[in-house]
Amino acid sequence: MPSYACWCGRLGGIMPGAFFLVCLVLHCGIGPTVGVCVALHFPWVLYLSAWILDESSCGYATTCTYFMVVALAYWVLGRVMVGGESVGVELISLAGIVLTALFGLAGSWVSSRGAKEKSVSEQYKALVDDIQEWTETRLAERDERIEELRKETEMLRASLAKVEEDMRLWRERYRAAVDYIVRLRDMIPAARRPQVPEVLHGDLSEKE
Repeated sequence: MPSYACWCGRLGGIMPGAFFLVCLVLHCGIGPTVGVCVALHFPWVLYLSAWILDESSCGYATTCTYFMVVALAYWVLGRVMVGGESVGVELISLAGIVLTALFGLAGSWVSSRGAKEKSVSEQYKALVDDIQEWTETRLAERDERIEELRKETEMLRASLAKVEEDMRLWRERYRAAVDYIVRLRDMIPAARRPQVPEVLHGDLSEKE
């Protein structure tokens, strides 16, 4: 589907042709002029502009060349139909050439600018897509790492709880062992009692 810039280029070819046609009819009268101009210009412009000014092949040099050919065709048509004696026809032909060239340049500039803007827009969209993809990847990696850390934290908490429970059980068993040793010491005569190790002296003293 041709873009807005391409339609501007097509109008650039039709408008000066219409101007030249009106001037030629006013100068020569209606007769074969209308039929010849319409047959040569309008279908030609519509067909070639649909091909040359398509979005996939809009080019500055190609478009300018096309409009210059149309301008020369106007000039030749004016000389063939009314002759080269009239200064008015020469001025009309010159005006048609100038207007056609100007519209051609304007259409080419608009087409070129539209193509550049489209290219920049596509590059920007590709960059945004890359950034979005990179961000999603990093977020997925972050979430995965957070999940791993959460599992490690739960394992550490479970291990710590087990260690605390083991320490509580060992304390209870140690106190029971100390109580048992104290009762056994009381059953042995003082002269035959073995010496208490220093590491247990404080605990046994408390029980005694």
